[in-house]
Amino acid sequence: MRKIITLLFAIALLIGCNTPSNQIETDKNNLSEELCKKGNSLLESGKLEEAINAYNRAIEIAPNNLNALNNKGYLLILLGRLEEALTFTNKSLELIPDNVMLLCNKGVALTGLKKYNEAVEVFDRAITINPNYGKAWHSKGYALVASGQINDGLKCLNKALELIPDDALIWCDQGDVLLHINRFDESLKYCEKALILNSNLAQAWKIKGLVLAKLSKWNESLDALDKTIEFGLKDNMVWYNKGVVLISLNRFDNAIEAFDMAIKLNRNDANSWYNKGAVLVTLGKDNKALIAFNEAIELNPNLAEAWLNKGCVLGKMEDFDESLKALDKSVKLNPKYAEAYQSRGLTKYKKKDYNGAIADWEQAIKLKPAYEKELRGPFADIYYYRGNDKFKNDDYTGAITDWEQAIKLKPAYERQLLPEIERAKRRK
Repeated sequence: MRKIITLLFAIALLIGCNTPSNQIETDKNNLSEELCKKGNSLLESGKLEEAINAYNRAIEIAPNNLNALNNKGYLLILLGRLEEALTFTNKSLELIPDNVMLLCNKGVALTGLKKYNEAVEVFDRAITINPNYGKAWHSKGYALVASGQINDGLKCLNKALELIPDDALIWCDQGDVLLHINRFDESLKYCEKALILNSNLAQAWKIKGLVLAKLSKWNESLDALDKTIEFGLKDNMVWYNKGVVLISLNRFDNAIEAFDMAIKLNRNDANSWYNKGAVLVTLGKDNKALIAFNEAIELNPNLAEAWLNKGCVLGKMEDFDESLKALDKSVKLNPKYAEAYQSRGLTKYKKKDYNGAIADWEQAIKLKPAYEKELRGPFADIYYYRGNDKFKNDDYTGAITDWEQAIKLKPAYERQLLPEIERAKRRK
């Protein structure tokens, strides 16, 4: 489920005014409100720290300015300063108890801190105060979904849509939840509705792009992800998924560019490094691929796929010892990884460790029966070569057994091996 930041836009920015009882208070409140409006403008233009300063000045002048208290709490969450946001919102609630907007800020901060049960309690309190406050239902739904209570979360999101049917973000969040439980067609409908309400909502374009990729509609997915980027969402996962889509369209150079951008936005994205390496292998750039796999492994040493592909590249480079080390690691991380056994068997075969190769390939077939057809030829070759070695070492019975197995797997060996089998029988 995506980060809590996505949900933050469900929190309303306030623009109302207070009515003081005397001129001095009026002047203070007016000045405070002007500073709050300045903070809102700075927030909209992306000058977040300057916006915080404006809200702080507004609160200094009028400590009970609900607009500034709400908006500063929202902004602290937006900045990921969740503990600070929670502390600030608690102090704000001491000044203005039972305010549903401040309660929602608190609940969102708790959700971001993964304190889901506490968050739900706070949202329930807001709903008790105002059962028709759609933002509280929306936020509660998100917290429930994040805690794994999908069905209850969807019910809350549906309730939010009943109360605020024209809120594009709620439609988008509903689509996101449906995407993650593999209800792709429904998810797409919710995204489309969100985009009807707000065609510039980058998050809705993102979810739509991901859904279309799940439906293998690659060109449409690419168009949606490009829209996401066009509307300014700087999300490395958008670029990552764009790279995956481009691979499916066989646009490998463009895919590398997308993964590079994903890495630029998040240097610690092991999956983007891994996929970049896989594309580089496809393009025959093994040295660069090895660098990418090493980066992925450094960031995530438990990524079995990266170890597998590193081992395969090293095998192509005929560095069989290092290849085996990498493939051993892949198998250790995922003992049910058929591809790792298949690749390790190939490396052992090249090292003439025929017994080891046979054991690995038998395990690969056990885990993935489709390998049986693919490995018939290599199996036959192993039995052929192992039979030769046994013959040279005077193990004529063993040689005959292996050669007969080679013929069974690959009948083309029959003409070559039948005379050798007769010769081995005579020497027994």
